[in-house]
Amino acid sequence: MSNNDYSPLSDPNVRPLTMSVPQTVPAEQANGNWLGPASFVPMSQQASHDFTVYAHALRRHWVVAVGLGVLLAALIGPAVWLTYGARYTANSYLRVATQEPVMVFPTEQVRVQTEFEIYKATQQQLIKSRFVLTAALRDPSVTNLACVQAEEDPVSWLARELRVNYPGKAEIMEVALTGTDPKEVTALVRAVVDAYMDEVVDVERNQRRQQLSELDRVYTDKETEVRQKRTDLRQLAEQLGTSETDVLSLKQQNALQELAAFRSELMKTQFLLMRRKGELKALQAELEGIDKLEVSDIELAAAAYGDPVARRLLDELAFRQQDMSYTEYAVREGVQSQFVDRMRREVSVVQQQYDSRANELREELKRRQRMEIEKSLREAELQTELFEAEEAQLAEEVRVKREEAFKYGGSSIDVEMMRAEIEHLDNVLEGIANEREKVKVELRSASRVRLLQRADEPEVSDRTMRVALTMLTLMMGLVLPGVCIALWDSRAQRVNSARDVSNGLGLPVIGSVPVIPSHAIRQLGSPSKRHMNWHTRLTEAADSIAARLLRKAQLEQTRVVLITSAMGGEGKTTLATQVAMSLARSEHSAVLVDFDLRRPAFDEIFGLPLKPGVSEFLRGEVELDDAVQKTITDDLSVMTAGRWDRQALTALANGAAGDLFEKLRERFDFVLVDASPILPVADTRFVSQHVDAVVLSVLRDVSQAPRISAACEILRGFGVRVIEAVVTGPSDSGRYKDLGYEPRLPA
Repeated sequence: MSNNDYSPLSDPNVRPLTMSVPQTVPAEQANGNWLGPASFVPMSQQASHDFTVYAHALRRHWVVAVGLGVLLAALIGPAVWLTYGARYTANSYLRVATQEPVMVFPTEQVRVQTEFEIYKATQQQLIKSRFVLTAALRDPSVTNLACVQAEEDPVSWLARELRVNYPGKAEIMEVALTGTDPKEVTALVRAVVDAYMDEVVDVERNQRRQQLSELDRVYTDKETEVRQKRTDLRQLAEQLGTSETDVLSLKQQNALQELAAFRSELMKTQFLLMRRKGELKALQAELEGIDKLEVSDIELAAAAYGDPVARRLLDELAFRQQDMSYTEYAVREGVQSQFVDRMRREVSVVQQQYDSRANELREELKRRQRMEIEKSLREAELQTELFEAEEAQLAEEVRVKREEAFKYGGSSIDVEMMRAEIEHLDNVLEGIANEREKVKVELRSASRVRLLQRADEPEVSDRTMRVALTMLTLMMGLVLPGVCIALWDSRAQRVNSARDVSNGLGLPVIGSVPVIPSHAIRQLGSPSKRHMNWHTRLTEAADSIAARLLRKAQLEQTRVVLITSAMGGEGKTTLATQVAMSLARSEHSAVLVDFDLRRPAFDEIFGLPLKPGVSEFLRGEVELDDAVQKTITDDLSVMTAGRWDRQALTALANGAAGDLFEKLRERFDFVLVDASPILPVADTRFVSQHVDAVVLSVLRDVSQAPRISAACEILRGFGVRVIEAVVTGPSDSGRYKDLGYEPRLPA
């Protein structure tokens, strides 16, 4: 365990404490994490409303931020400039017409704007399609280009880099490519446009030519077919001897009426025949399954009721069952078994006779059903034969009447059909001829997509983008380290001014001490004007704080003041020394007590021996007069720390400091106690119970608000009622310069 973490309560050799310690320990101390109280608002949260936190962070580290920013900008700025390089853009423009250009025939379908947008988007995708780009890269002028050879997949690379758009949503399509070599980008754009014209635009015109060839072929075929139909019609008229169709039509109508009558009779006969065949199949299936057919109980009961033998057996069986039931009920139990057994045998015999007769009746019923089905089957076969003969006769009549109708009217129908076909073919042939003439004329019209401007080699690169990107990178390189350092430093929540202590922590600030360089502190006694100015500023700051203590002593009898800090290195010893000297200059007797037992300092500052001092007094080794030593300053005495050990700390924890302060209070006007930091060790917490007030030394840019807040909570937990602060750093108000009272030495 280190000295800073030592506590007398953990040493088994130290006797138990007799002092009263508060039962409530701050949660920050108990958890070992020195955070502020619940009411404390972290500066990191205040930073969202007060950007001065970041300004102070940059002020503390501006040298590092500027150095890193310049270094980072010097590295990435030239790198971006060299990496980006000069960029050249080659452009080619094509005209995409809203409608298909026409010469004579107007377009039947009116194209709306939506269709034109679809057409433009289609052409935009076609020019970047893989087959067009592959055709472009096959061009000998671009195959061996360095940018093409450097790519594993030149087609995909060209598809990504090539830009195709419509500036202003007009009929102009721009094809552009940007690169570092003007000749390469120009060759690539020209190759892509040429491939697009060959593979897409010219293909559409070739399709029109193919359409014309197809129309010529169809027109020739239809013309030949019309000639053949006319020849057939002429030959048919020669066979009939006349081309008049009225007489042939009349005979045809009579023959057709007779034919329709016979057809109607034939359909009826066929329907009846089909139904009879269905009935015949059903009867055959029923006959085949008669052996598997089970006779129902109802049918069997009806047959038994009509059969005398079965009926007699049923009556006898019922009579014997009735006798057996009566016997079982009326005869005594001992005699009952003889009669009942005999009656059961009789009932069983009658039951067997009845079952045998029932089986005979069941077979008789099946035989009767088979005879009825066979009879119905013979009748159905006879009717089927009759219907088949009638069908054959009617079919022959229909054939004869059909031949007769064709003989008189077939030629007339053929004539009319051939005339209708010839008329239809004439109409089709006329339409094909008109369409063929339209295509011939439209082939002479201009293409819908035309090349307006071929890509020329660019002379000027887009240097503006290169410069802008480089400048932006330089600015980011300069600013980024400062931003990172500001964010990192703001997380520590250091005290930037007295306002942070008074407003953020809620501690009264009774004064401020100027920041004096370490070399100036060592030479404050120098006669030079500069060092005398430093001395004057420090003296006036200490006098201001001393005046506040004098006033509080008059009003509240605050004479024993503990001067400490949350952590070490925050100027508490310097503050205590200067305030004590200021009180002595005002002719008030003051004594400085060095309670920083682990790291004493007053013996070196005043050139006094380390012992005897506080530790010796606490252990009871010396009297107060032997421990208090005079200094060269009038009315100022010093009680050094002495040789510290665990026995002294035990005495301190048991309240020995209270006796010391009571004796010092009787001999001096003020007792200023310089104690160890609050958070690292427990010494100051024991001392704080016996003082009138505590003054926290806060060093700007070093002290952290959460630790100061935790220290205040610890002091309040030990019963300290008055806690004030002194900030070491430049004054917030700048009162000297603002009011014209900058300290000056006499000439």
